[in-house]
Amino acid sequence: MLLAFEVDGYKVFDERIKFDMNANMRFRKLKENIYTKTIKGKDIHALKSAIIYGPNNSGKTTFIKSVGVLKHIIHEECIDDICQDTLNFNFFDEERLIEFYIEFLQDNHHYEYTLAFNPKREITTEILEVDSKVLLDRYGKNDKDIAQVIDLLGHYKNKLMVACLPQKYREYHDGFKKFFEKILILQYTENNIQPTLDMLNDIRYSDDFMNLISTSDISIKKMGINKHIDAKSFSYVPKDVAEYLQLESTYEKDGKLYSFPSILVDSIGTKKLIVYASYILKALREERVLLVDELDTSWHTFLTRNIFALFNSYANVKAQLIASCHDLLLLDDEHMFRRDQIWFTYKDKKGTYFYSLSDFKVDASEKTGMVMSNYLKGKYGALPYPMMGENLDGKE
Repeated sequence: MLLAFEVDGYKVFDERIKFDMNANMRFRKLKENIYTKTIKGKDIHALKSAIIYGPNNSGKTTFIKSVGVLKHIIHEECIDDICQDTLNFNFFDEERLIEFYIEFLQDNHHYEYTLAFNPKREITTEILEVDSKVLLDRYGKNDKDIAQVIDLLGHYKNKLMVACLPQKYREYHDGFKKFFEKILILQYTENNIQPTLDMLNDIRYSDDFMNLISTSDISIKKMGINKHIDAKSFSYVPKDVAEYLQLESTYEKDGKLYSFPSILVDSIGTKKLIVYASYILKALREERVLLVDELDTSWHTFLTRNIFALFNSYANVKAQLIASCHDLLLLDDEHMFRRDQIWFTYKDKKGTYFYSLSDFKVDASEKTGMVMSNYLKGKYGALPYPMMGENLDGKE
């Protein structure tokens, strides 16, 4: 499970962004929203979900993408792909380093990893700690086995040393890689339905997938794959999505069932749910970390709430959901979120800021469910101030 993530220097981030999934145990409510693990005699409390609010273009998408960048680096075991695109580096200082820090739990171990590199494809910092002990310090003191690896391969400035741990540390290496493989990052497009097709074809998931769809109150009776559909009958459908005509939604009317290609008849919100359901189910079943950009777009408040409820429930053991959102009604849902699960982003001329509702002192109004009202009044910042139309009549 993810415990903390920090990033600096990536795109618009010219200040260090700190995001924390460690539960603040001063808050006593909603204990089902917390996963607790004891490692080396120390209890670690991780939040099962977090919701991020803020104006458009304030850093929410960039934050989620930055997690994906680190995941890609770990998968490739080098920084080459990221360094090829100069727009990954800071927009305002082309010489600035990109720096990452991540803290997580995996396979009964507590990991902390720091990585920094510059546009010249040179890793400047790389430190791995496991269970509060420094296992690897690329430019520091190491045990004999790791020092030999660094002496042998350290001249490759673009390669990760964490990928070259000696055999005696194979357990830590495998756990490290396994965590990043479990991260799922989701940004919606209608064409992104291949995982849905895969899930309907997989007997391990198909029943649970259909249950998730049919209980979401979107009128769909069932879904299926029609491999015999004639795409030529739908000549107006672009060729790059024609294969998705085989995904059909079935509706019931007066006791009769009618099936249609989902991509043609379902609403934007319904098609989005069909895509997201496969990722949500995979995250819950395989104990993954799911990051979603603008989860609530085209969805009713109750549906968005229900998705978070799946992750916050006692039935969820280790999966996490981190999502940006604009649905302000969820702010007042005192039965859904703890204060440390609600985050805000804001950007001004000086920089970009990430902070939690738990950073603010609770006042009397919040105790009666007035968080949304206080937010709209500007108490927590992170508000847009659009002034469109002020000068449309030609007057100042």
